[in-house]
Amino acid sequence: MGAALIWREGPDMNVAVSPAFDVVSVNLLQTLLPLHIVVSDGGVITQAGATLSKISGDGSLVGELFDDVFEVIKPAGLQGRRALLATVGSAVHLRFKKPPYTRLKGVVAVDHGEGLTVLTLSFGIGVVDAVQRFGLTSRDFAPNDPTIEMLYVVEAKSAAMNESRKLNDRLQHAKLSAEHDAQTDPLTGLHNRRALIQVLESAISAARKFTLIHMDLDYFKAVNDRLGHAAGDAVLSAAAGVMQSHFRGSDCIARTGGDEFVAVMMDTTDGNAVKKLCERLITAIEVPIEVDTNSAAISGSIGFTCSAQYNVPQIGRMMNDADHALYASKRGGRGRVTQFEGLSDEATKKNGGLS
Repeated sequence: MGAALIWREGPDMNVAVSPAFDVVSVNLLQTLLPLHIVVSDGGVITQAGATLSKISGDGSLVGELFDDVFEVIKPAGLQGRRALLATVGSAVHLRFKKPPYTRLKGVVAVDHGEGLTVLTLSFGIGVVDAVQRFGLTSRDFAPNDPTIEMLYVVEAKSAAMNESRKLNDRLQHAKLSAEHDAQTDPLTGLHNRRALIQVLESAISAARKFTLIHMDLDYFKAVNDRLGHAAGDAVLSAAAGVMQSHFRGSDCIARTGGDEFVAVMMDTTDGNAVKKLCERLITAIEVPIEVDTNSAAISGSIGFTCSAQYNVPQIGRMMNDADHALYASKRGGRGRVTQFEGLSDEATKKNGGLS
């Protein structure tokens, strides 16, 4: 509810207010029914509530013809007073004829003693949209209008939903952060073994071709012994940065142990191309790394194997084969690359502690 449309009956269309409709009555209507309008028998709007004027878009409606301002939607085919009288006791639906074409609905009653046709109006289900569109507040509704309580409920629900969305966003961020941390090596920022296994499982499940590369830093133990673990951590971080600069963004690079790294090159099984890339990587790794006032020199030994070498690729077997190829590189003098090609058992035995 929240408004009244009052039709003044009488022979003179210029009469704005009947004798019974004094200033006190006008003030009461402005207070109690801020959406009301008063229309003369000739169809001229002689009085309009503040809220109705506010939503009309043109300010005061006084002096306008009712039929120029409103379109009667229901009952269809009737306009003006005829439409109102035809809907006594039932619903009538109006719409402003100018943008934003706000709709109003109400129920018509006739006061035969005063000669008035009264229409109480409301926004109906469009009240929330009207409040947002026109910036309405509780002052724009009748004091006892239940719409106010409904708007409080809507506002409370909106605030609760907003807080719920914020909480969900925080929880989602925390979840993603926890998942990232669970798959990331804290020192180098590379993937860890858990993330590596997930990548390999996904690649094998999707039947994607890939190359598995295992690299171990040469002479790293000497850096730790000579310069300390803090310097060793700096060297590991620098080596990780070099690896990231040599592989593609779509490749997975993981730190799987102290100075051990594994890379997975997706959709790549060209052994010669992989070997050339690894040789460039070793050359870059061998550039001395400055740690404070000291220089740390390391190298890298690499072994790799391609999924195309297996009828059915298996993670454990490929990791083991790449590891065997890595130790073949170490036994061959370090600082080199070896592709696994079915090395003999003797050649793949551990090398007695080379590092």
